[in-house]
Amino acid sequence: MTARATGKRPPSAGSAPFTFALSSGALPSGISLSPSGALTGTPSASGLFTFTVSITDANGCEGSRACSLSVPGIPAAIADLATAAVVSGNDGDGTAKIAVTFTLPAFASTVEVYRAPFGHYPQYDDAGGSVPPTPSYPPGAPWVLTSITASGQTDEPASRDFYYYVAFTRNAGGGQSAGSNKTSGTCNYHLGDVSNGIVAGSGDNQVNDLDLSLLGANYGIGYATIASRGVGYLDVGPTTNLSITARPYTDKRIDFEDLIVFGTNYGATSAPQMLAERAEAQRAAASGPESFDVLAPSLVEAGAVVEASLTMLGGGRVQGLSAELAWDATVVEPVAMVSGGAVEKQGGIVLSPKLGTVDATLLGARSAGLTGDGVIAKVTFRVLRAGDAGIRLERLIARDAANQPIGAESIRQQTLASVPSQTLLLAPWPNPSGGTATLSFALAQSGPVELAIYSVDGRRVRTLVAGTREAGMHRLNWTGDDDAHRAVTPGIYYARLSAGGRHFTRTLIQLR
Repeated sequence: MTARATGKRPPSAGSAPFTFALSSGALPSGISLSPSGALTGTPSASGLFTFTVSITDANGCEGSRACSLSVPGIPAAIADLATAAVVSGNDGDGTAKIAVTFTLPAFASTVEVYRAPFGHYPQYDDAGGSVPPTPSYPPGAPWVLTSITASGQTDEPASRDFYYYVAFTRNAGGGQSAGSNKTSGTCNYHLGDVSNGIVAGSGDNQVNDLDLSLLGANYGIGYATIASRGVGYLDVGPTTNLSITARPYTDKRIDFEDLIVFGTNYGATSAPQMLAERAEAQRAAASGPESFDVLAPSLVEAGAVVEASLTMLGGGRVQGLSAELAWDATVVEPVAMVSGGAVEKQGGIVLSPKLGTVDATLLGARSAGLTGDGVIAKVTFRVLRAGDAGIRLERLIARDAANQPIGAESIRQQTLASVPSQTLLLAPWPNPSGGTATLSFALAQSGPVELAIYSVDGRRVRTLVAGTREAGMHRLNWTGDDDAHRAVTPGIYYARLSAGGRHFTRTLIQLR
């Protein structure tokens, strides 16, 4: 680096302008710098040092002039380093470019951008991956220098992973800045892009029917099967923040969390940054209440096959859902699920990861989610014994176009049991009982009801129900006690139901 003193030449002081090195001892004979060390301080905001050059010659003539020297300061660290997956214009090799943006600080003339992976794609943290530590300069492994030299350029790592970036700058004299902020991480591929039509697990930068077919063929499998089949790349959900661009927080299952990511990214990899806006549009365009109900039989006969229907009244908020049914396993068992067609008519898909669970999603985000009424799916049950099937909607998960949860306060969910065609007292269960026995009765119409337990000598032991009840199935427990809550002696007892002008009796055996 050199300094140049300018101005009128003092008499007999030699030729001007003067150029000299700033290193100690490099000043020409007869030239001194005042004050001493002036160029080692902090420059002004514009990067200017002010100094005085004094000149003498052999004849004793001397002169001095105040001068300004442009010397760049050490750049501050970049504070706004950011990355984003490039979602259009990529090639078909299954890895996407990552755009890198930042603002160069004052005095910075060059930049070095480094990247490091989370590691162990596709299982990430489950396979030992972790966030790379923030490096000092020069960064060592796993950090590598990219070809980025200016904001807005793109980087394309060759391997699929979740990448972090840091940057360092230099001034014109080589002065090094501190490290920038470390980015929060970016996938260099589209979640759900798992097939190129030739090799499973190798993507082509789009999510389409090839990818869904691979997902469907493995839907509902767990960790052991995922490992044996080598399909860990399907385990893309949930992500760390549920968005469809974040790092997969793998749960070792192929189920709804993966389906909703595949479905939302379907045909939409050109604009995932718009998903939040589309979710907002769905909320704004919602035309009415959201309702997801299960219509199920209540009273069932042994040996029969019955159906429970999952129905919807969509208002436009829901992109996808998972409905889990529950039932009395001593009375019925699920054997199959078939789609009801309502979701497919709107360009969606319905799958089941296990018997009794229904998962559905629209393919591709749009300005309105599921709308209108219809049957999403029907679940078939085999009846093991006569009684109350107890089929009900146990849990419902609903997500919008940004894959964010829709709260229960926004969705009505209920089980609508069919009204029994006749009034009956069903057989107690279990019977004999070593403690608690469940008593179920069906009412074809509402009205006064009395249900009581009697001993073999006709003495009333316990009154379980006395009052008006609505039509439908009713269930309650007798814990083997009397009206004073004292345990009864072991033996034979009778349950008697009086309803609708009719009387029904069932025998119970109490073992304790």
